[in-house]
Amino acid sequence: MAAGTAVAATAVMIGTDVLSGGRQDRAAPPDGGAPSPTATAPSSDEPAPTGSGSPSPHATPSSPAPDATHFGAPKATVKLYRTAEPRPPTPTRAAGTVIDSPSGPGPSTAPPPAPTGPIVLREGSSGPEVAELQERLRQLALYADPADGRYDADVRAAVSRYQQSYGVQGDPDGVYGTRTRASLEARTQLP
Repeated sequence: MAAGTAVAATAVMIGTDVLSGGRQDRAAPPDGGAPSPTATAPSSDEPAPTGSGSPSPHATPSSPAPDATHFGAPKATVKLYRTAEPRPPTPTRAAGTVIDSPSGPGPSTAPPPAPTGPIVLREGSSGPEVAELQERLRQLALYADPADGRYDADVRAAVSRYQQSYGVQGDPDGVYGTRTRASLEARTQLP
C-alpha cells in the first residue's frame, strides 16, 4: 500500500508542476507526442520560485526524491505512414518508322496473295481488266469508244446491253460479274 501511495503522490506532484517548479513547456513537439518539460529541476543553490516570480527568502532548496523523477527508460514511438500508390507512367508517342525484321517472326513482308477467281468490275473500276472488257465489247460492236481502262457510264451501258442481248442472268445490271465474264469470254477472243 505504501508503494501505491507513493505513486499517487508522484502523479499529483507531476500534475501540479511541483517537481518542475511550474516551468513546463506545454507546446507539442513536432512529432505530435506528449508535452516535454524544458526547465531543469531546481538545484540546491537556487531558491524555488514563488507565485510572485521572485525567490522567497525562507524557501528551502530541495531536490526531488530519486523515486519521484525516475520514470523508467524512454519508450520509442513508432509512427505508421501510409505511402501513396505510385502513379502509372505517362504514355508517350513513338516516332520513327517500324520495319519488320526479315529473319524474325512476325508479319510477312511478302505481298498479299492474288485474289482467286474472276474479278467483278463495275462503274468506277479502272485498270487493265477494264481495258480488256472494253476491247471484248468492241469485238461485238457494243462499245465504240477507245479502251482507256476506265469503267464509266458508257461501259456500264455496253455491259447492260450485252446482258440483255445474250440473256445473261445472275449478275446485277451493268456489272461485269462471273456469269457475264464467262459468257463474254466464250464469245470473244483475248485482245
